[in-house]
Amino acid sequence: MDDMTLMRKLTLASPEKKAAVAAVLSGAAIVDRGKAQNKDTDACRLVKITETAKLLAVGRSTVYKLIKTGRLETRDLNGCQRITMRSIKEFVNGERPANAQTEAIIAESKARYAQSKCK
Repeated sequence: MDDMTLMRKLTLASPEKKAAVAAVLSGAAIVDRGKAQNKDTDACRLVKITETAKLLAVGRSTVYKLIKTGRLETRDLNGCQRITMRSIKEFVNGERPANAQTEAIIAESKARYAQSKCK
């Protein structure tokens, strides 16, 4: 679609569609499957383990390790584990630290490595 056709469609669009386009262009919303959604919906959006593995380009076992260490937040949905999209984005951006137990294990491992002769 060329620019002129796009501009014509935008000028003839409904006020709701114009607002959605403006929100996407301003960064206040994201586009998911062709529909604009508020960024706040990421807190509620739940993703399957396999989808999370695809998003992060890792295996399912790695996703389970990230869940166990507290790097990914899960919700129980009728007995099925789902991961919040917000926690995935926080993890990717480096904003989601490991839980205290994991931090202690990492510190202990670093101390053992420092004392070992494997350097």
